[in-house]
Amino acid sequence: MPTQSGNVITATRSEFAQSLIHIDGKPFSLADYPMFRAIYNTGSEKVVLQTCRQVGKSTTLANNCIIDSISIPNFRIFFIAPTQEQTHKFSVDRVSATIHGSPIVEEYFTDVGGTDRVLTREFAATNSKIFFSYASDNADRCRGVTAQKLLFDEVQDMLLDTVQPVVQACSQNFTDKYEIYCGTPKTMENSIEHLWAASSQSEWVIKCGACNRYSVARSEKMLGVDGPICMHAGCGAYLNPRNGCWVDMVKDAEYKGFHISRIVMPNEVPKAWAEGTDEHRAARKRWKSIWNLLYGKKPHSLSMFRNEVLGVSDSIGRRLVTIEHLRKAATGPLCSRRPDINTNMKGVTKVAAGIDWSGGGSELKSRTVLVILGWVPMINKNRVLYYKIFPGTHPVDEVEEIYTTLCFYSNCPLIGADEGGGNMPTDLLRKRFGSARNVVKFKYADNVDYYSRFNQSNGLWTINRTRSIDRVMMALGLHQEIQFPSDLCTPNVSEIAEPFEDILNEYEEMVGPNKDRKAWRHAPTKPDDFLHALNYADMALQMVKGEWDLTA
Repeated sequence: MPTQSGNVITATRSEFAQSLIHIDGKPFSLADYPMFRAIYNTGSEKVVLQTCRQVGKSTTLANNCIIDSISIPNFRIFFIAPTQEQTHKFSVDRVSATIHGSPIVEEYFTDVGGTDRVLTREFAATNSKIFFSYASDNADRCRGVTAQKLLFDEVQDMLLDTVQPVVQACSQNFTDKYEIYCGTPKTMENSIEHLWAASSQSEWVIKCGACNRYSVARSEKMLGVDGPICMHAGCGAYLNPRNGCWVDMVKDAEYKGFHISRIVMPNEVPKAWAEGTDEHRAARKRWKSIWNLLYGKKPHSLSMFRNEVLGVSDSIGRRLVTIEHLRKAATGPLCSRRPDINTNMKGVTKVAAGIDWSGGGSELKSRTVLVILGWVPMINKNRVLYYKIFPGTHPVDEVEEIYTTLCFYSNCPLIGADEGGGNMPTDLLRKRFGSARNVVKFKYADNVDYYSRFNQSNGLWTINRTRSIDRVMMALGLHQEIQFPSDLCTPNVSEIAEPFEDILNEYEEMVGPNKDRKAWRHAPTKPDDFLHALNYADMALQMVKGEWDLTA
């Protein structure tokens, strides 16, 4: 790192942090956080931090941003959290407060001309910048930024397969680029669990002084009255986390992964301090508070304790629709691309279509899906007349095939299409139809207080993602308002048809800092495109039936 005088200082990143950074008026130290040294010093291009709460994760991210910015000229960092509040708090309380509280660091920083804005921090001495934004269910706010290092915080509350490709595009022009993903685990299907599964799964392993075996802090069984205890049956001796070391459980992984549990943080553990010292007495109080989270008068649920204290995933996301619901709904006539040569149009009075365009996805699992839906008043159900899941063909070819198919359905006046990942193909489809058909654009929005909103200038419908999926899930499950082709009910009960798999991949989860907001999620490796195409078709059919004012 060049100093203001032109001298060059060579040190590890953890040493830089400890020599330059002050927090709350005191020099920053990793003496009580030995496991974090490896996290600061890792040279891995892709890192996953699977952590519990209150272990210094945010401090680590902020310090890394600052160290990079003052040691690497012309460096660009992009920080993304799920909400505006989280992003603002990190920028102001973590990054800015640390900059202005650290005299040497502040020398590198500039506030000239109002550059010390919440969403941008600029270092004049090195011409480096930190950008901040937020994204949960879509990443529109993240477009247009160029950065070498991407930091995803609280990634468990992001729709990763939607957000990740957009943010990754910000670093596509750099040869040397870095990504860090941080989050507190939730369900076994959450995005942080997906990232962890693709990582080295490095654990802070502690050797027991009594039995010479090793323990890993992933179970509440290690919670002793006065500190962590040996996990092996017949031992139960107390462990000193200072005696631990990092061990990779998986070799040659895509990500370098670190798991951090609160019960092995030395500052929390009485055994890490000499008895009778002030540190020991303080640690006993902190450990008691951890103990009470599981065994106190007002304990956490076991699942929350595992998430928030142990830093491990637990349980499966809640689902409103089961395979039994879907099999029960598979009573309709078979699909055909041409309605004039089949019988599934019998009783149909209104028709609409929905398209979910391929958006790429973090695992390239996203596909384009077309669903044509018809209203059958006699049975009071919407019938799936035709569907196709495209096998990763070129968007132009998909547009042409969809156009040809919909030309057979002359009674289909309205097509609802995904705007988010498919603005270009939607525009192409609009041009192919001209004024003959109305192609409307739907765009999901996260955390909004309205169901739908129409923009007259661009013809875009903004839709509350959670509430719209709620509606279609109720139609699929409890209300049984959608009829599927009978061939989707496979003879082998262990087999699930691909459209049904897409629906069943979606689950409910509570998100946000206080877990007070419901969201629909799916594992990044498991697609849900058919569900969204069906949802768009259902909304378009509501408009055709006059249940939804197209110009409202």
